[in-house]
Amino acid sequence: GVDTRVLEQHARQEFPKKLQVMFLSRLAPEKGLVELIAAMARLEPRVPLVVCGPGDSGPYAEIAERAKVPVTFLEPDVAEKVRLLQESAILVHPSFYEGWGLPPLEALYLGTPVVANDTPHLRWTLQENAYYASSLDGLAGTILDVLENYEEAQAKAQQARKRIGDALTMHHAALRLWSFLHPAH
Repeated sequence: GVDTRVLEQHARQEFPKKLQVMFLSRLAPEKGLVELIAAMARLEPRVPLVVCGPGDSGPYAEIAERAKVPVTFLEPDVAEKVRLLQESAILVHPSFYEGWGLPPLEALYLGTPVVANDTPHLRWTLQENAYYASSLDGLAGTILDVLENYEEAQAKAQQARKRIGDALTMHHAALRLWSFLHPAH
């Protein structure tokens, strides 16, 4: 579940948005970073990409440089991660395979619009609160649509906060596990 207590501890009430796209995941092929860089290369003007997560950034930096996509690689602590989630215009989660998908849920909880790969698991987790794409052109177009219709996208993200807080927190996950392990007789 989403640890909303940690998010709340580090979140600021008012945080100005920057025209930047955030990717938050470990750097691995199945997470879709190569595809995100290719989609970002189709945007004019170029939008900065902030890549947060552990792993070897070297190959991805080379791909971004060849594609002329401005990119920054970081391995943020929790406070910096929350700040980046709050100040980024969009979190893009192009993962092909996902266990739970916490980064997009954290972004939505903090009011940041999410564009995700159109997979059954991400649709189940994020529901109608995210935007979905299933191709490079679709990903580039969806990012552009969200940026051009930003107030609507922010409203959609804000609607997710209650759903996440009511059902997808660490507290709720612990209660469900406890109920499963200790069923009432």
